[in-house]
Formats: sequence, C-alpha cells, structure tokens
Amino acid sequence: MNLLEFIEQSNTVKTVDELFVLLEKALSDIGIDRVVFSLMTEHIMLNKPAGHGVLLNYPEDWMKYYAEKSYEVIDPVRHFMFASEGPFHWKRLIDYLNLTKRQSNLFNEASDAGLRDGVGVPLRSARGALAGLGLASSTGNLDLSKNTLSYINLLSQQFYQVYLSLERMPEKVEVVHLSDREQEILRWCANGKTKWEVGQILGISEHTVDHHIRNAFKKLEASNMTVAVTKALHMGI
Repeated sequence: MNLLEFIEQSNTVKTVDELFVLLEKALSDIGIDRVVFSLMTEHIMLNKPAGHGVLLNYPEDWMKYYAEKSYEVIDPVRHFMFASEGPFHWKRLIDYLNLTKRQSNLFNEASDAGLRDGVGVPLRSARGALAGLGLASSTGNLDLSKNTLSYINLLSQQFYQVYLSLERMPEKVEVVHLSDREQEILRWCANGKTKWEVGQILGISEHTVDHHIRNAFKKLEASNMTVAVTKALHMGI
C-alpha cells in the first residue's frame, strides 16, 4: 500500500479500530508488525487523558511485564518523544544517550520479547497535545533508511489526523479556509521547493512566501510543513 492509497482509504474509515487495522496493513508492507499508539499528554480537544497503549498489537505478555516493572516512567523512547522533531531509531538512543542500567535492560528485554529495529514517531496537535507511535519488527532486519523513515512519518501523521477527526466531538470541528495563494504555496513546498524558489516561481519575495506559509500554519494549527500538508490533504483543501 502506497501513501496515496493509505490517505484515500483512511479518509473513508468510520471507526478508530478500522483506522488502526489499516495502519497495521500499511506498515506490514515494510516489515513492521508491532505497533503501539499512546497519548503522551492530555488531549483536551478530545476530552481524553494521557494514556499508554491506547491502540496496540504489542505482545500481551510484554505489555503486562512493562507495566509491572513501571517501565513507562523510565522508558527513553517515551522521554525522547517530547524532544524529537521527527521519527527516530531506538538504536539512536542506545548509542548516544547515557542510559542507566535499567534503561539498557529495558531495550534488551524488549528485543527478547520480539520488539526489534524500533522506531518512535512523535505526533503533535493543537494546544500542545502530544501523541506517539512505537513501531517495531518481530523479526528485525528492517530497512530503516532516511526514505523509509520519511514514509513512516507521513503515514503516522495521516493516521493521527484521522484519529483526531474520529475522536473529536462534532461541535469542536473547525472549517479551515486557505486562500488560493496559500494553497498554491503549500503545493510548491510539498513538492520540495524552498521559500526562495517558490518566490521566484510566483514572482513574489521570499518574505511574502514566508508570510503566507505562517498564515497557513496558523489556520491549520500546524507546527511544520509535513503536518500542514497532511492536514490540508485530509481536509480536502
């Protein structure tokens, strides 16, 4: 399943469970068969508290052991969700952070439980809300190249936006209107053009391009271009 197929199909699901099954299918195509989705902070707009493992297919024995050991408190993956701007390898944390012995044991035990080649994906929304996806393979040997991480990130962002729309109370759904110019600039940026290049194409200054991007981000409640484009696609803009 490619990204466009996932976007189209996820935009038609009726329940969160259907959405999660679709995400599992998309990720399984690249060898990821273990997924856990958590609300890292309270989601006021959904009236939902923070919660670990809101949706998951992690091994039941591991989740029970994780809770018994209170690993949620010391888990480096959960901690790094708050600091990372995008998806990251668990191995990056093992190699570069000064982990405690207990934290190192956590990673070793997770691998023994069939959670290998892990990836964390932070997901941000309005009012400072943070969610996260923990992804892994039961067999390992995943291709975790830069391109693969980018694909995972886009899948995850679309999943999160649809999750929010399914769980959000109807009266809190807002209609977003982007001007023709804002939409045009987002399309060029989504195709990899820099602000300077967009300005040259449209015959406007880089400062004006930046002004329109900032307005679009504000309307979409987006913190970066990936989130803005994903939201715009999801809204049919």
